[in-house]
Amino acid sequence: MLLGSQGTFVSAVKDMGEFCRAPFASYEISSIAAPQDGPDSPPRRRLEELLWCAAFHASDGRLLEGCLLTDLIRMPRWPNMTRLPITDNSMRICARLVNFPTTVILIASILKIDRSEVLQFYSAAFTAGFVTVMNREGAGTSESVSDDPSHSHGDEAPADGESAPDEQPKNQRLFGLLFKKLLGL
Repeated sequence: MLLGSQGTFVSAVKDMGEFCRAPFASYEISSIAAPQDGPDSPPRRRLEELLWCAAFHASDGRLLEGCLLTDLIRMPRWPNMTRLPITDNSMRICARLVNFPTTVILIASILKIDRSEVLQFYSAAFTAGFVTVMNREGAGTSESVSDDPSHSHGDEAPADGESAPDEQPKNQRLFGLLFKKLLGL
């Protein structure tokens, strides 16, 4: 369940990979009222986490739309990867991108890892908004990762009513990316 006005989602999905790879016909999309929080309520997660998961599984080692092999990319800060699907070398890739902006091709070469693993990581990070593309104007500037050290990407979703004034455009982009995936576009 997506709670767009709060930038969160709630999920009871057991296998996120299977869910993200399912054909569009297997999804049902409807509008319902937001659930009330209670002691037995499932935890709310940030939409960036759902976008990462969807892109990670949809990529399957290929670049998704909007990503280019020649993109010069950097990660302004480490994302919280504790609940995200990752590859064996995701931490190495992340460390490289936080310290040195580089291209996907160069990362694979420097780290001596399979290019498809880097493509999968980049597709997920780009879709979730965790990277900045430095050589293309307006292409994937990271909206959900701030250079401000006080900006937190902890496990907890924002409380009801807490949202920054600039979050509405970010949420629209997140929803657009998520629904494109769901519609199979």
